This record gives sequence, C-alpha cells and structure tokens, in this order.
Amino acid sequence: MKMTRKPGPGKKLLDNLLKQDKAKVARVGFFPSATYPDGTSVAEVANKQEYGDPNNTLDGRKAPIPPRPFMRPTYAEESKNYREIVMDGTRAVAEGSATVDQVLEGVGLQMQGDIIKTISKITSPKLAKYTIAKRIERGNTSTKPLNDTGTMMAHVTYAVVDADGEGATE
Repeated sequence: MKMTRKPGPGKKLLDNLLKQDKAKVARVGFFPSATYPDGTSVAEVANKQEYGDPNNTLDGRKAPIPPRPFMRPTYAEESKNYREIVMDGTRAVAEGSATVDQVLEGVGLQMQGDIIKTISKITSPKLAKYTIAKRIERGNTSTKPLNDTGTMMAHVTYAVVDADGEGATE
C-alpha cells in the first residue's frame, strides 16, 4: 500500500498562523516619552539600575550605582511560563477563539506584571547613606532600592508591535 500526503485546509491554517506569529512580537519595557518630573528618561534610569553605573554622579559627587537587575532575572525565571502562554494561545488561534494580537497582549501583560513584582521585591544592594539622606530631605523615608518615587514601576509597559519594530505606539 502506498500513502500519499496531500496538504489540506489545516496546513494552510498552520502556515498562516506561523506567518502571523513571525510578524508580531510583544515588547516590554519603557517608552521614550516616559519621564520623571525633571525630564529624566525613565528608560535611562531603568537601564542604570539594571546594569549599574560606576560613573554616576549625584549633586556633583561621584555616586556609583550598583546593578539591581530586575528585567533579566524576571525573564530568566518566567520564560517557561511565557512559552506556555504562547503555546496555549497558539492552540486558541488555531481553533479560532483568539487572535495572535490577543495572545501577545496576554503575554505582554503577564511580563509587565512580573517585572513590576520583581522591582517591588528588590532589597539589595542597599542604598548608600548619601542617597538615603537625599531621600529624607525630599520627605521619603524608604530605604528600599528602586522605591524612591514609584515612577519607574508605574511606567513599565508593553506593546504588541511588528517584529521589525514598526507599529509601536504610546
């Protein structure tokens, strides 16, 4: 007996899904328009906190910032969960009960929440005494890192965009 494979409508649907999946991505982070009241970019501050900045200055004094990573550890700890969300979503798209954009919105929202949760848990490295003193001058008695004004945490966001980077909106 000879068997011949003949592509049916399922193959066409699968090819379409794969094309859509490659065309869109969920990006999580900070939009360029997100700023602190003094105009400082939230993305710039987040980057300094994530990787550290040995050349940072505060009020004309050298004030190195040690790394306090929150994005990379979140992704490392949760990436399996994100893959599961995408796999479940792919099944839903194949069944017609969801769109690729809806699945990516769900992943983006989950990633946003996970990053905010990670930021809220960071307790080390401890703040420098000078930094604590400057906070107290402004009325903030918190000694918790990444918890000065709440601006960075409030501006973690996501967007579903074309994989080539086009289509991001604020």
